[in-house]
Amino acid sequence: MCRFYAITLLFLLQACCASPPAAEQKTAQSQGIPEAASALITEEDLAKSLLIENQTANWDQSGIFLAQSRVVNNSSAPLAVQIRTIFKNQEGMTMEVSPWKQFTLQPKQELAYGAPSINRFSSRFLLEIRRPAKNKP
Repeated sequence: MCRFYAITLLFLLQACCASPPAAEQKTAQSQGIPEAASALITEEDLAKSLLIENQTANWDQSGIFLAQSRVVNNSSAPLAVQIRTIFKNQEGMTMEVSPWKQFTLQPKQELAYGAPSINRFSSRFLLEIRRPAKNKP
């Protein structure tokens, strides 16, 4: 009888302590966090020219929170933009901010943009997009 309990206990410990399969990724939505991503475009005419799609947030096996978005230039002219990611916790407090990155999008071009956060409390992100200016860092 003791052997049965020992085997059962060993089985339960293995099941509880086992790591998830390598292919499994935790997403913000799978963790019960609604609306894990959003975008802020600072100028109205720029907002009319851009489309933000496929915003996803994933934690990888090493604990990196990766924010990804697809930015599309819907206009018929090239657009120069700067993009950064603001990482937030579940309550909406800013945890980390990525540096501005500058891109020139040709007409109808799609850009796959991603930024990582090592802050373990990051669970949401805000994509901020603006036009570059000479006096902006």
